[in-house]
Amino acid sequence: MKEKAIDLICSVAELSSLFERRQSIEGFLDETVKLIAEHMETDLCSIYLLNQETGMLVLRASKGLNPGAVGNVTLAPGEGITGTALKQLRPIIVPKGTDFPNFKHIPGINEEEFEAFLAVPILHGLRRIGVIVCQHKKINYFNQRDARALTAIAAQMAAMIENAILLMELHKERPSAPAVKKKRSLPPIMHGQKVTSGIALGKSYSLGRRGTNSTLSIDKNAHYMTGIEAFQTAVNLTRQQIQVLQDQLKENFADVGSLIFHAHLLMLTDEAFSGEMEQLIRNGQVASEAVVSVVNRYIDIFADSDAAAIREKAQDLKDLGHRLLLNLQEQDKQNEDYRDSIIISSELFPSELIKFAAQGAAGIIVHKTSLTSHLKILGQSIKIPIVSLDNKDIFNIDEGTSIILDGFQGTVFIEPDTATYDQFIKLADEHSMLDADMQIEPLIEVAPGETVALMANIGLLGDLQIARGYGADSIGLYRSEFPFLIRNDFPSEEEQYRIYHRIFSEFNEGPVYMRILDIGGDKQLGFLTDEDPEANPFLGLRAIRFSLKNSEILETQIRAMLRAGKDGNLHIMIPFVSSIEEVRDVKEVIRQASKNLSEHGIEHNYKPKIGIMIELPSTGFILEELAREVDFMSIGTNDLIQYLLGVDRTNARVADMFNPFHPAVLRFIARVADVCNEQKIPLSVCGDAAVNRNMLRFLLGSGIRNFSVAPSSLPDMYKWLKEEHFFNGCSNFKQDLLSRGSSEEIKKILN
Repeated sequence: MKEKAIDLICSVAELSSLFERRQSIEGFLDETVKLIAEHMETDLCSIYLLNQETGMLVLRASKGLNPGAVGNVTLAPGEGITGTALKQLRPIIVPKGTDFPNFKHIPGINEEEFEAFLAVPILHGLRRIGVIVCQHKKINYFNQRDARALTAIAAQMAAMIENAILLMELHKERPSAPAVKKKRSLPPIMHGQKVTSGIALGKSYSLGRRGTNSTLSIDKNAHYMTGIEAFQTAVNLTRQQIQVLQDQLKENFADVGSLIFHAHLLMLTDEAFSGEMEQLIRNGQVASEAVVSVVNRYIDIFADSDAAAIREKAQDLKDLGHRLLLNLQEQDKQNEDYRDSIIISSELFPSELIKFAAQGAAGIIVHKTSLTSHLKILGQSIKIPIVSLDNKDIFNIDEGTSIILDGFQGTVFIEPDTATYDQFIKLADEHSMLDADMQIEPLIEVAPGETVALMANIGLLGDLQIARGYGADSIGLYRSEFPFLIRNDFPSEEEQYRIYHRIFSEFNEGPVYMRILDIGGDKQLGFLTDEDPEANPFLGLRAIRFSLKNSEILETQIRAMLRAGKDGNLHIMIPFVSSIEEVRDVKEVIRQASKNLSEHGIEHNYKPKIGIMIELPSTGFILEELAREVDFMSIGTNDLIQYLLGVDRTNARVADMFNPFHPAVLRFIARVADVCNEQKIPLSVCGDAAVNRNMLRFLLGSGIRNFSVAPSSLPDMYKWLKEEHFFNGCSNFKQDLLSRGSSEEIKKILN
């Protein structure tokens, strides 16, 4: 291979441009193999995709093979060079194909002259989805550098190819979904659970989900243009709007938004979708009715699927149909076409939350069963009010119903009267004024010789600007799992590096605490649903347990962190630690990653600080030993309380038992602080518990001086710490609480 091609890996932006040029999914795949062949400077490139029903690899696109082979050549996993690459989940380089033990000759496809083979599996998370194959006439043409290049391309292609696989479902004939149940009348006020604060006023937009009304409908009060020209204009306008949204996401949510609208673009030019609408219009059907007819038929197919990824595509269908209908209306179009809308869904995916926020949605209502901690954190990051409700009748509400969402109280008002509406408009204005610029000092002197450091927790790159706006100069917790949670695959090393580099570019002086991937419990990756479900995910393969079992994922993330933090104050934080062995294993991964980067001449941080999250009771009994292994510790209050008290923090039935002021919690925290002070190990607290005036006094009294909280919580903590005499008496307050053996006694002191 020519030297220049090694570094000329397809970028996401370049791959994205394929969507603008192709006319179908098949066309997209055809252009993809051409682009890869160009970058890899090879004679032949093919893409095989795994048929999930038959378990066979099927040739879907090729540059160089007989065109008649596409769709007709099939291979079993383990069969031939291609099948072997998929079965063994590794790149395979073969200098001369006929010398390979499993070589399979397929007559009539014209590959005899292409002697050299390079086959790389396409992995969607941990699931096999296909193989990219490059071949060349020259024997012994490919080398290990080529394999790494094609592996990088496969990683970048995975999400787009996954979209293409799902959208092939459009071409299948399936029975319609079951009939929708009759709607019940709704009470004027519905009480639920506050997820994120804020007030939203607007009209309902129901996503529905399985067994609910998720179909698209025509606005009876709107005037739609008719005819094929009006439809084509609407399609072109829709494509332009989606591209603008995609570009905005790349700018504002570069860590999670790079591919969110690609499925829309795929469907928009697919012959089984917009092509069918156009044919119906040519046959005499009104344009708006053609859109609704086609969209709803495919929604019925997708919405009742057992696979979460396919159900998410049902919403993409409705979202796209909604936009087409708006662009058929005889009025000015708005790019933010969900502005003043309250999104209602019994099941909400993280990518959808980002998607609707990007399009101006005012608020979100979800069912309590779909409420997860990462949805809450995302809602805080993008500042959109969310309420969860237990009453499922809300999810069959008529679209366009007037709603007020009170995210401060967890209350929803259905068709409120004018007086109530006006009252909440005033209240929303008052709260927006309270959120004006509030600067903090990141290092606060609370007494002579005593300083307290305030740092920011972030989950999205969008949080960086907010944290900076409040005056923070350090990141006490970067939740690295969010790019994983929102995407449909594992980000490649390059993608992670770009995200992490943005963080260090903004915070290049203060410390940046980067937590290793923390998934599991209520933070599940949708693309791992093929795995056998765990009976108790909170006690299962989560956080560092998952990463150590999936070493390639951990190694990739560590390399990206080391590279991004080469000139920064990098702290790598290990979550969910229960033993010293886990710490040593991670330290060895970091050592090997640094060695590997050095061997390849790649600049990186050679000596990052390595620390642990204190979240499990077991750590309390080995604190002294752990202190000799790490550079710092951080108490994660949410998980610590959950596991100390055996209380699922996402379970509404035991919510009143989730008590930060339980004697066991306070005594555990005090012990951690004592050991860290004795061993001179820096200790921080990151979690919601610290954003409580009394808890902050207790933590200060315990000797803890470093705190990391959500950016929006920084002003309150800063205000308390600046109060005269706030620090005085904290030590006595701590001792008073520790002397009490029951929560009731402690409650009396707090009151």
